[in-house]
Amino acid sequence: MRFDFRRALLVLGFAGPLLTSCASIPGFANPSVRVQARLWADTARGDANSSAPAGSGAPVGGQNVPLNDLGLDDRGDDIGGLFHLGDGFSGVEFLYQGVDLFDSSPNVLPFAYGVLPAASLINSNLEMNEYRLGYIGEVFDHEFVFGEEDEEEYVNIRLGAGVEVAHRDGDFDVFEVAIPDPDLPEIIETGLTNSLSFSDGGAFYGKVRGRVSWRQFALQADFAFSPDLVLGGPVEGPLNDTEIQARYTFFEQGLTLFLGYRRSQFELQDNVQGTAFNADFVIDGFLAGAEFEF
Repeated sequence: MRFDFRRALLVLGFAGPLLTSCASIPGFANPSVRVQARLWADTARGDANSSAPAGSGAPVGGQNVPLNDLGLDDRGDDIGGLFHLGDGFSGVEFLYQGVDLFDSSPNVLPFAYGVLPAASLINSNLEMNEYRLGYIGEVFDHEFVFGEEDEEEYVNIRLGAGVEVAHRDGDFDVFEVAIPDPDLPEIIETGLTNSLSFSDGGAFYGKVRGRVSWRQFALQADFAFSPDLVLGGPVEGPLNDTEIQARYTFFEQGLTLFLGYRRSQFELQDNVQGTAFNADFVIDGFLAGAEFEF
């Protein structure tokens, strides 16, 4: 069985109008559409190893190399977007997040990595598209009242739980470079490359959400976890994702601004034409954006 993410989006398109007719479902008593534009200042941490096939004449490799030694030590500025159909807390959500991380200057490889020998001068890049589709429903809602009767303050706490499915596809390339003239900034590729293209069949997560609100301010935290429910492809579990947002809402304008932090962890394992590959990725960084209600 292989998960078809495009088909899931098609199903969502038909299911959305049906859900909005079900007022008993959390988020759909009086639903609206919200769209987020997001900027993620992300970096990659972790390590990777790759061993060339026996008898290929390439170094054996297989030692873990930190990702910053492979060149993934620059910060990215990656855009994303989120579509929400519900009440702003509960509802159906679809997230897209791009990742484009690269090395702006060559690194010296400390260990053999696939077909690349130790002490090679290398650059690298990670390009990835991440899609997440899910539903989260409120399970707890309570309003605390503070202060005197004429000056009461209200703090609202909401908790929710749900499920989502994620899909990742991309390329991770580590390649040898040369500097023909040390006095010039030109860097050329030699053609020696260790590449992995990956695409999974969908990973299923359980998800929880909490939000504390006071006046126009809110603090929201999301956590998603998958023990290893991945339908095919090189992505391995367990997987987890964390996002925290500090939010300020202009209610009359239907606009929310947010700052926060996002962390995504996953593992890749694959064997391409005899070249084994294993990598643990943690992609994290500060997040900023705006949410518009329609």
